[in-house]
Amino acid sequence: MTDTPAQNYLVDCQQPHAEVIEVSTRAVWQTIEPLTREALAQLTLPDGIAPIGVGTGVMDAHYFRQSPGADAPGPVRVRIIDDVGFIHCATPSVTGPEQPIPDGPARLMVDKHHTIIFEAGSEIAIIRMENGAEMVQVISATPEGGGLLQKDTVPAKDFSLPPRWQLRIEKVAKRTEIDLPNPTEVWFFADGSSFQGPVNLAH
Repeated sequence: MTDTPAQNYLVDCQQPHAEVIEVSTRAVWQTIEPLTREALAQLTLPDGIAPIGVGTGVMDAHYFRQSPGADAPGPVRVRIIDDVGFIHCATPSVTGPEQPIPDGPARLMVDKHHTIIFEAGSEIAIIRMENGAEMVQVISATPEGGGLLQKDTVPAKDFSLPPRWQLRIEKVAKRTEIDLPNPTEVWFFADGSSFQGPVNLAH
């Protein structure tokens, strides 16, 4: 979208970015530029702000159409914490993550207005759930630990689908923008990866 404010785009999304949460409001703030786990641990966070973790995107670019609570698409809210720029990108459900499938991935409903972009030739990982809904991968695996909603290290291939879920890989022939719905349904897997949607992609 050419009319999307530049501040809504995050820089180098295939590099790790950190998220923190404002505990009283549940507002999640993500770093505009890449930030490592070690750098996040060194930040001096204000009272009431807690670290969530670090995640790395699989898309080629992405932006947020607006911050949660805004009346219409426009500039996202920006704040500076210890000289690091953050945007208000999301607000998760007050109930927090749930695990509706025993031993399965965690599910979290998130208030966000998120668009992810894949350039021509890129591969997209898509999960088709038992009910037919499809989720697209947004965050890559972090077997070293420290990822979003992931505290510990896990085996590098600790990824398994619930029964009757299917994974496929699609290569896009042209630049593809995917508008995630609001709210977005996010599934976090044990290896740190997340799939989000539901989305409607032609196959």
